[in-house]
Amino acid sequence: MPISNSDNEFLGYSAKPIHGGQFVYVIKGWATFEYEGVGVRTLRAGDCMNQRPMIAHREIEYSDDYEVLEIVAPADFKTRIVDAPVDAAAD
Repeated sequence: MPISNSDNEFLGYSAKPIHGGQFVYVIKGWATFEYEGVGVRTLRAGDCMNQRPMIAHREIEYSDDYEVLEIVAPADFKTRIVDAPVDAAAD
């Protein structure tokens, strides 16, 4: 999830501290994410990703036709802005 304001300015990385994980399956298009300790990754149609709990991350960009199936447990969680990881890519 990108953390940005109404002008689409990047505000920070997000972490979802109260969920047991997040599964993403890209149905169509592509999206580029950055993950703490992993770096920048682009997921394309047919790719899937299992995001571990509490990892700092951000969505950098995505295609106009991006469609995704996302499963998060539990369903009710809070997203918070956190500092960039030490190994974060420079914008």
